[in-house]
Amino acid sequence: MNKRQVNAQITRQKLIDSVKELLKTNPFDKINVASITQYAGVAKGTFYVYFKRKEDILYEIGFKQFDGLYDKFVNSKKDFMSNLEDYVSTFILGFEQYGINVCRGWISDVLNPNSGNTGVKENKFLNDLEVLKRILIYSVEKGYLKKKTPVETLASIIVVELYGIATTWCMSDGKFVPSEWGKKFCDTQLKVMLQDYLK
Repeated sequence: MNKRQVNAQITRQKLIDSVKELLKTNPFDKINVASITQYAGVAKGTFYVYFKRKEDILYEIGFKQFDGLYDKFVNSKKDFMSNLEDYVSTFILGFEQYGINVCRGWISDVLNPNSGNTGVKENKFLNDLEVLKRILIYSVEKGYLKKKTPVETLASIIVVELYGIATTWCMSDGKFVPSEWGKKFCDTQLKVMLQDYLK
C-alpha cells in the first residue's frame, strides 16, 4: 500500500471515529456532514470522497460489529445452545456498545426502508437476518439441528425479537436494559423455540 492509500484509510477512519464520538452526546439526526468533518479536522468536501451520506458511516459501524458473529459462532468450541446464547448476548451488546443514539439510527433506518437504501448490504436488519440464517444452516449441516429445522422462520423470529429488544431500549430512553432482556429471551423463549429441533 502506498502513502496515498494509507492516508486515505486514515482520513476515512477519522470520519468514522468522528461519528462515533459525536454520537456519544448527540442524536444521529442532529449530526450533519459539517459537524462530522469539523470534528475530524478535514474539509467538508472530503466527506463525499469516502461516503455518499452520513448514514453510510452508521451502516459501516453496524456491519463491522455484527458481521463477525458468523465467524465467532463457527469457530466456537461450545455446544450449540451455549453458542447461540453467546450470539444473542454479543448481538445485544453490539447495540449497547455504541449507545442509544447509534441504536436509534439503525432502528430508524430499518423502520423506514425507503430512506435511501439501495441494497441488502445497506439494510442492517436484512444483513443481520442473513447472518443468522447462515448460522442456522451451518448448524443443520453440522448436525446440531435436525434437517427439518425451519431455518428461515426461526432466523426471522429470533432477529425480530432482538430488534424488539433494541427498539424497546430506544423507546424507553435508555431505562430498559437490553442485555438483561437478551438473557431473559435466552432463558425462556429461545430454548423453548428450539427444543424440537435440537439433536
